[in-house]
Formats: sequence, C-alpha cells, structure tokens
Amino acid sequence: MEGDTCPSATLNAIRGLWDAGWRVVVVHGGGLEISRWSERTGLTPRFVDGLRYSDPDTVTVVSMVLAGRVGKALVSSLVAAGLPAISLAGVDAGLLQAAPLEGTGPDGRTRDLGLVGRVSRVDLGVLESLHQAGFLPLIAPVAPGPGGEVYNINADDAAADIATALGADVLCLATDVPGVLIPGDVHPLRVCTAEQAHSLIREGIVRDGMRPKVEACLRAVLAGVGRAWIVDGAREGSILGAAKGDSDAGTAFVSTKGDSRPVAPTPVPELDRAFLMQNYSRFPVVLVRGRGRTVWDDQGRPYLDFLSGISVTNVGHCHPRVVAAIMRQARTLAHTSNFYHTRPQAELAALLNRLAFAGHVFFCNSGTEANEGALKLARKAAWRRAEVTGRAPALEVVCFDHSFHGRTYGSMAVTSPAYQQGFGPMLDGFRQLPWNDVDAVERAIGPQTAGVIVEPIQGEGGVRPASVEFLRTLRRLCDLHGACLIFDEVQCGLGRAGTMFAYQRHGIVPDVLTLGKALGAGLPMGALLAAGEWAQALRPGDHASTFGGNPVVAAAALAGLEALEREGLPAHAMEMGERLQGAICTGISGSRIVREVRGVGLMIGVELTVPGKRAVDFCRDEGLLINCTAERVLRVMPALNVTAEEVDRAGQVIVRAIARLEA
Repeated sequence: MEGDTCPSATLNAIRGLWDAGWRVVVVHGGGLEISRWSERTGLTPRFVDGLRYSDPDTVTVVSMVLAGRVGKALVSSLVAAGLPAISLAGVDAGLLQAAPLEGTGPDGRTRDLGLVGRVSRVDLGVLESLHQAGFLPLIAPVAPGPGGEVYNINADDAAADIATALGADVLCLATDVPGVLIPGDVHPLRVCTAEQAHSLIREGIVRDGMRPKVEACLRAVLAGVGRAWIVDGAREGSILGAAKGDSDAGTAFVSTKGDSRPVAPTPVPELDRAFLMQNYSRFPVVLVRGRGRTVWDDQGRPYLDFLSGISVTNVGHCHPRVVAAIMRQARTLAHTSNFYHTRPQAELAALLNRLAFAGHVFFCNSGTEANEGALKLARKAAWRRAEVTGRAPALEVVCFDHSFHGRTYGSMAVTSPAYQQGFGPMLDGFRQLPWNDVDAVERAIGPQTAGVIVEPIQGEGGVRPASVEFLRTLRRLCDLHGACLIFDEVQCGLGRAGTMFAYQRHGIVPDVLTLGKALGAGLPMGALLAAGEWAQALRPGDHASTFGGNPVVAAAALAGLEALEREGLPAHAMEMGERLQGAICTGISGSRIVREVRGVGLMIGVELTVPGKRAVDFCRDEGLLINCTAERVLRVMPALNVTAEEVDRAGQVIVRAIARLEA
C-alpha cells in the first residue's frame, strides 16, 4: 500500500478480509511524502530502475516518514474504520533483517543503490503474536542490516518477502493503476506468466516504478505464494476480488508458461472424491482457517465451532501460546526419534505427573495408540506376575457396552461391536459387560482378569457419564484381584469435564490413564501414564513409537497444558457447561423428541427420540458446528475458553434446530 492516506476501497477491503478471518499484514510505502521531506532537508530524490537511491541521510528521512508520519496516519485511518491496527517498522522487535540489494539494471550493469536493501529474514513469531493478540500489523519497510546499518526497503519487495516467509495465500500490491498495461490495450493484462513478465521488462514496456512491483510478484509466486496481484487500490472490490481469485481484479502473476487464462483451482470436494479413500461422510464445508472458537470456510463464512475437532482444540484454534511454541520448536529441532533425549518430551512427562498422579509416561501419536499400549501393558504385567508366582497368567480384559477406544485391532476389540462389523475375527480374550451395571462387574471380574478399560464419560457412545458407584466398584475389584484399571480419557480428559482429568471429579485414581485428542493442542499426540509398579511392565523392546513425543508436538502439548492451567479453563468449562445445559433444557422444555440432556462440563449430549442428522445440518446452516453420535445424540463440545455470549448464541441455535426437527 502506497501513500499516507488509505483509499476507502482499500479500507473496506482490509476490513472485509479481517472480518472473514484472513490474517492480514499490511506493508506500506510513502514515496511522495518521502520526496517532499527530502526536498525540505535539501536532498534531491534520485531513482535507479524505479528504486529510490538511499544514502544515510535519505534513510534517516525514510525512517522518519514511514515509521512516523505515514505509519501513524494510516493506523489512525484503520482504527477509525474499526480495525485493530498497530504500526511497527522492520527495526521493531527484530521483525525484519535486511541485506544489501544487489543486481543489474536493464543494461546489464551493476546498480548502485546505496542503502537500498532486501529482506533477509522475517521473525514470524512477532507477526504471530500480534495476530493472536488481535492486532492487524502495519509495517514500515526499514530494517537493520548485518552491521547494524538501517536499509530502506522497497515496500513491494518487503511485501513479497514477508508473504513468502508467511507462506501466504495471496499477495496483493494495491497501487494507483488497474494492473499491468500493454500499449494499445485499455484493459490490464489479466494473467502474466514469468516468461511474459521478463519479456515486458526487456522490451521496456514494464519500467520505472512498475518494474519492482512486477519483479516482486514474480518472486513471490515462484517462491510458493498462492497468488500475487497488482490491482487498483482505489477501485472498490479489486482487493477482495484478488483474494477470491476473480479474473477481473487486476493482473495476476503465475509461474507457469502456456495458457494465460486464469485457472481456478480444482474444488476440494472434487479432489477428495478423486484421490482420497471414501471412508468419511464429510460435511459439505471446506474449512480454511480458525481463530479462538471460530472457523471460516473457503467462501469466507464464519462458523462457531462447538465440536472442537472432536474435543481436540480445547484451548481454541491457534492459541497464541501454542502457535508460538510450535514455531519456536520447529525452527530449533523437529525430530530425533526416541533413541535420544529431548527436553520438551521430558518436561511434558514431568508436567503430566504433576497434574495427574505420580508414574511414568509413554508417548504415541493418537488415542487409539495410547489404548493399544495400555492393553499391552496390562497383559504384559499379568505375564510378568505369572513368571514370579508360577501360576498361569491372567489374560482377560473387561470392557463395556457403547464404548469407543479406537480403531486399531486391539482397541477395536474393546470397542462397541457396531465398529467391529466386517473386520472379524476379533482378537481373543476380551469380555464386554453392560455399561454402569455394578452387579455385572461383581460377577465377571476375578483372578482371570488382567485389566479393565473404561471411559469415565463415554463419548462416541452418546456422552454417558459413569456413575460414582460403578467406578468405585471397578477400583475395588481391580485392587482385590490384581487387575490393571485403565481410564480412557482420550475424549473426556484435559479439562473438558470441569477438572483437569475426569477421574478427579470423584477421586478414583486409575492404574493407567490414556490421553489423546486435546493433548497435542491441535497436533496429533497420545499418551499413557502408568502408576508405580505398573509402569515397570514395559521394558526396552516391549513397545515403541517412532514419532511418539516428537519435540514439536511435545512443545505444543506443553503450551496447551500451560494454557489450560494458567487460564483456569477446567473451572470455566464447568461454569459454561452448566450455562449451556441450562439454556438448552429451558428452551426445549416440553419437547416430544428430546429424551435427555446430559453431560459434564463442556461435554454435553442431547439425546433425541429420532435421528439427529437434520438438526446438525440446521445448526451448520445457522453457522454452528456440532455433530451427532450414536445416531440420535447431538454432541456439543466447544473449546473450554468459550465465552458466555457464544454459549448463549449456540444454545439458541440448538433449541431452534430441535424445534425445527420436531415440527
């Protein structure tokens, strides 16, 4: 963006993008104002191939004008338009590092540009922190070089380099012309290939101030930026059109030769059908970004996410603490395998011990792997005990109706039979009992029992909390017969039930706790925590995972757990869950199709007497994402930092959906 005023069309476009969930970064120039102040101080502006020659005095003027007068004026315009803009220069917080800009002019000779620089490094953590804090960054392109000297960076070049570092979807250079103009044609070139651009520069058609813009766009698309455009920033709809890929927005730059017509990307559902296994019944929505409790689709429509990736994004989408941890660790060390120690993994294990109970942790990549490991541990412990006593090992593992523990063969064997159809025969040695039936477990659990696996709150089975008596009976019987009590908290753990772990609601501590879903704060991770001697059952060579406890995912998990604890999210989840259940119960009072509203904290199920798919579809059409499990249970699980206003809004939509379904 050029100049010290922001055209209304540009303001409208930035606001439209921001409101649609785009992560907008604005880079601005200020050429006319720089020239005016240069002349006031006795400096004569000089340009080389469209770039301002910059001696130390010129750089001083550039810094004063861009970071001071122009930046502040533009921020005032953006803030007045309701945008949370914040102005900073490349020298601030180490955002940008610069290097001398070298190269040749059209005549092939080396150009002397003085202290004109290029961006050599972008600190993405600074931009990420600003976005996560809710700010729109406005950047003045001046930056320090390797010796501490300050460089003047062309705004178009800086925008292209920042877009490349971010892996941006769109780079849009808003200027005062509609695009690249060809002599004899009143309309701008719609698409420009790399070959065409080089030819236009060689022929002198693209020159002066347009040349750096064209070169910046080419450099960006060749480096992987999704689309790069030159548009008229004063024309209403041009910037938004560029973001959406409209062919008449301006001039679009592509890296390929051949067809110069804009080619729309293949729709995601079409790619899905062509190349992905069709083992999911997907909703007709393509999600592209998320922030907090809101996600946006590829049409820019926002949705309130009350499914949270099936209880994964417990701290919301792109929590700033988590994002910063991922970026920091990814820049440092991404993977080692478990032949070596890494600090994030060790610190995460220590934190789980503090938050849960004393024991030892095994890390893996998912909840089903955690349960698989727990089942192996239970049987291995029974086998080791048999070696010592000389008696036959206990082999049986007890599980329960409506349960869901995963889709690998061991986990599937202890999961509801509905998930086993067509995959038989199942592994031997597993016994399924009625859910919440104390008498049944009293009769079934004995010396032959190696382990018992149970969800304190069933998730896929319809959000069914276990009774206190049931869990206490399981604890007593496992202690009596030396069986391993496994609590599967893959879905109900990590704050969702109003305590950090669901078992803490009743003080009934398991021998093994399995975790997944929310543990990685959005990245794939599972874990099992085994108390005392149970952890000694698995020894080197017994069980392993190449990626388990990967440094990047462990760093994300640490940040996510710290956010849960420091922000008091488990207690907040209990408060918001009671509010949401109350709103739903009040709204559906007297309904003929609601059998029960149940749940704990922010794990809520609304059981219907009819299939719930149409209610889910209605909610989605109203901008609310939930799902239906066990065919007739509407499952509602927002992020734990959800606000009261969001809870009230979601409750109203759910009540309307049920009323519509009933009608």
